[in-house]
Amino acid sequence: MDPVSPGKRTGSGSFLCVGCSLVFGSFALKRAQHRLAVRLEHAQTRYTWANADEFIEMIRTVADEETFNDKGPSLLEAEQPLIDDVVPRLIELLESKNERTVERALTTLQWIQQHAPEKIASHSSQVVTGIGPLLSSEHERIVAMSMYTLSSFGTASRGMLPELQTLMNDDDAWLAPDAAIAIARIDPHERQVVALRLVELIEMKHPNWYQAAFHLPQVADSDVARSVLEDAYADAETDAEREMATIALNQLPSVTEPE
Repeated sequence: MDPVSPGKRTGSGSFLCVGCSLVFGSFALKRAQHRLAVRLEHAQTRYTWANADEFIEMIRTVADEETFNDKGPSLLEAEQPLIDDVVPRLIELLESKNERTVERALTTLQWIQQHAPEKIASHSSQVVTGIGPLLSSEHERIVAMSMYTLSSFGTASRGMLPELQTLMNDDDAWLAPDAAIAIARIDPHERQVVALRLVELIEMKHPNWYQAAFHLPQVADSDVARSVLEDAYADAETDAEREMATIALNQLPSVTEPE
């Protein structure tokens, strides 16, 4: 069984803590990113694409994720004209009714942005516009992957802030903490607002408060984050909750006693 991100709901509605955080709860995208990094490090990408049609057909039809993760990264080695042909086609795939196809299109766009941003820079506006409607998808994983990909485009995604703010401020939204972190990454000027919202989510014991706790040290003042997370640890009712509060606390700089 695949690992589950901290606080992610299992089929029984319970929580499963594995002692680590997968950004925005998107295991599929983070796993793909890890495999891509390994392949790039060892120069294992080896597929050459004749044209955009061939690459898009692979995304639509290849049966297993291992093959997609093996072949897909080779697009990064393509010349600019092929990238320019592929990216608009990937944006079109974001409208697909097939969940797997949409996830693969998002993953590929993220690959390019992370590892070859100069090759997708001229398409940033169109990519962001294409991803925007996915924030209201009925599939939580697609919403999470969309937020992660949007955040990787930084300020180019500022037009999506209103939708992300709506999600962040929805107490009933499972992905409220994820939306908050996306906002902070898109617009660093919003970090204080995001920090306050993450504190609220932790203190109200939002169903996905683990995610808020894990990311709080990244946006809040260290003293504030420490106080909030120590309270969360003290109020924890289960070993899983105490473990996640501890993991979050361990991200903070250690406190040195004055001599």
